[in-house]
Amino acid sequence: MKGTEMNGTSEKKKKWWAWHLQNPDIYRLFKRFTFEALAKNRHKHLGAWLIVNRIRWETSIVTEGDDFKISNDFIAYYARLFMQDHPEHDGLFRTKPLKEEKVGYGGHTYTQRQWDRTVGYGEVPDEYTRKDQT
Repeated sequence: MKGTEMNGTSEKKKKWWAWHLQNPDIYRLFKRFTFEALAKNRHKHLGAWLIVNRIRWETSIVTEGDDFKISNDFIAYYARLFMQDHPEHDGLFRTKPLKEEKVGYGGHTYTQRQWDRTVGYGEVPDEYTRKDQT
């Protein structure tokens, strides 16, 4: 994934990544159902929750075998991974900045994208990162 972390990787993100590596079918389904929705040409934006709930439906109702238990905490990471892997669909999923994506500078809080537009490109210097982040 793209290095948008300002002050290290959160524990939640580490848990998601480990789970993601053990469950690659989830991301395959996430991509499949996202592209199916895009093929209908009805949406400028999609909800990652919509896609994940379709995965839940398909794996627990339609198909045989084990259900996938997808933590709600992981949904935002799948949206970000999809847009990272498919930059032509950047912005397809509306995402709010995660705690580890924010930095403080001059009394303001920025995401990496805002930092790049406002202050300058590149990694945020350590002295400008929020001290309360883990």
